[in-house]
Amino acid sequence: MVENEVNDWEQRKVSELADDIYGGGTPKTSVEEYWNGTIPWIQSSDITEHDVNSINPKKFISDRAVNKSATKLVPENSIAIVTRVGVGKLVIMPFSYTTSQDFLSLSKLNSDLPFTAYLLYKKMQDELHSVQGTSIKGITKEELLSKEVMITQIEEQKKIGTYFSELDHLITLHQWKCLIYVKIEIYDKNHRKLIKIVIIFEFILVFIFAFMLIHIRMLYFSIRYILLRFTGVINVIMVVKIIVLIVIIGDDVYGRIIIDN
Repeated sequence: MVENEVNDWEQRKVSELADDIYGGGTPKTSVEEYWNGTIPWIQSSDITEHDVNSINPKKFISDRAVNKSATKLVPENSIAIVTRVGVGKLVIMPFSYTTSQDFLSLSKLNSDLPFTAYLLYKKMQDELHSVQGTSIKGITKEELLSKEVMITQIEEQKKIGTYFSELDHLITLHQWKCLIYVKIEIYDKNHRKLIKIVIIFEFILVFIFAFMLIHIRMLYFSIRYILLRFTGVINVIMVVKIIVLIVIIGDDVYGRIIIDN
């Protein structure tokens, strides 16, 4: 069984994951008609670190800017990867966009979109951790496209991509819960006690069921991902509860996967 799972995975270069590769550029800021248009022009600061689904464009350019500068219009459902300032960030783009020269975009993917985004996210994080302690100014187009990753069959890709999309959604919901809890903790002591009881009771129930389904490899990878994703206000009980919930949600999907470590 394990041998068959391993044989389902094959090594590919990043350049093989997409049919189209786009660079970026910056229209002249001195030309007023290039700016304040309707086309998103994203920068590294528009992307939330460790979140492949969060994008908040702050600047927009015109059609004329696209025609008269090095920036390119990239189709929706592409992956924008930061290669210079903020290297390691990447995001799934649900709409067409343009970028600064700090990006490389993969479009017309030959693999599942969410799966590819999380795969490349993990690859970039592994690269950063392998050179921890040294200053990384960026990665060239050639270096990025020549990186090798492990790819599985398309149906398995979709399952993995769906799992991590649900995981991100779950984390986001609980981040909001944590913030709401903090506000209640500050302003309303009675509600604070009630919510504490609900959280603890919910945690105990989930914890019992989780031990019936736990899968060590999936738990290990999920914990790694949560530690990267969770920022801001953190409630310890919430974090443990999320980990346990992830085990339940993901065991059926991710329990058969050989993690590329």
